Amino acid sequence: RKDGEDVITSFLEENFKGKISILKNQYGSANLVRVIVKGIREPFYFAVRKGVFMGSVHPELVTKAIDQLYLNIPSLAGSGFQKVETTTGKKVDANIYINFQLIRPFISNLLQPEQQSETYKLNWFADWSGLDVILKKDEMLINGFTTISDTASQYLGIFAGQSPQKTGMMSILPDNISRFTWMGFNTIGDYFRNFESFASKNQGYTDNYPGFQNFETREQVVVKDFMLPWMGSELCIARALNNPETLREDPYTIAKVNDRKLADSLLGEISKLFPKKKDSVSYHNIPIRNLPFPDLIPGLFGTAFSDIHSACYAFLGDYVVFANDLLALKDFIDHFTYGKVLYKDRTFQAVSEHISDQTNILYYFNTARTHATLKT
Repeated sequence: RKDGEDVITSFLEENFKGKISILKNQYGSANLVRVIVKGIREPFYFAVRKGVFMGSVHPELVTKAIDQLYLNIPSLAGSGFQKVETTTGKKVDANIYINFQLIRPFISNLLQPEQQSETYKLNWFADWSGLDVILKKDEMLINGFTTISDTASQYLGIFAGQSPQKTGMMSILPDNISRFTWMGFNTIGDYFRNFESFASKNQGYTDNYPGFQNFETREQVVVKDFMLPWMGSELCIARALNNPETLREDPYTIAKVNDRKLADSLLGEISKLFPKKKDSVSYHNIPIRNLPFPDLIPGLFGTAFSDIHSACYAFLGDYVVFANDLLALKDFIDHFTYGKVLYKDRTFQAVSEHISDQTNILYYFNTARTHATLKT
């Protein structure tokens, strides 16, 4: 019977025939295996001992892990790791542990250069996650627990005391969505107060939008007074692959609307404070209104929404959609009009069967539609 090391090396040799070089060196009670793949500059090192896989592009990290395992040295004593470690399952195919303060270099190596600057947000998200992985014939199920060490300065703390909300937005999100982050909260007021507290303790999260502050100062207004009164319990930042040939991916912000007349009125009042450049247009009998305020969404909700330079918006059902240009918003409306929405997408349906329809945060990532983001 093959042990873990042989299983891994056999898999690599079978799938990278003629393109791989594997060298084994004895290190203490284990082998340090060096893997070189043609076309990849950095070798990858791994070892397997007592059923534990240890791998890195830095061999010294693997040898250190071998030493700790051999000497039975507790790892990360007194940290959030111990909290999540006690929650992970023992009868699963794998456990994954994520340290949000240290994962940024790993994530950056997977992304295109223009996407890497955004990974600093991970440092603020939480403390640790412990995930159970169960493998099936054609799917992988992941479930776990995430902890925060500081409710005031870590992003997940924003949702402290918030009850899970129903994810109703899937009825309007296009079926060509590549990824989205959806947030649900009791009321926008509760969420925004927690967010302001979080942002005040994380420099750079909202204070790098001078256009937002200058607008409030020049017009003697408070922008949140035009936005929060009509907003409901759902907020989302989404990206859709609208042109697979050119890899054009358009970002959107979508918000639940509790009072359509009030939303229409207050957004119209903001628009009047800018010089009128274009008239509103109608598309599929849906009015598209101009709002040339690039810092509106990120200035209000932070750098997680930094790709939204809102130029126009439209009301679709119980939601309002903000887009960067008319073409992007028309693509969104096309999908809505013809019923090509996410909750009808078979891939998403297969995923949603295993997750609750009520949550506080939902992140969806479609690997097949994210060519422009991931390194090849």
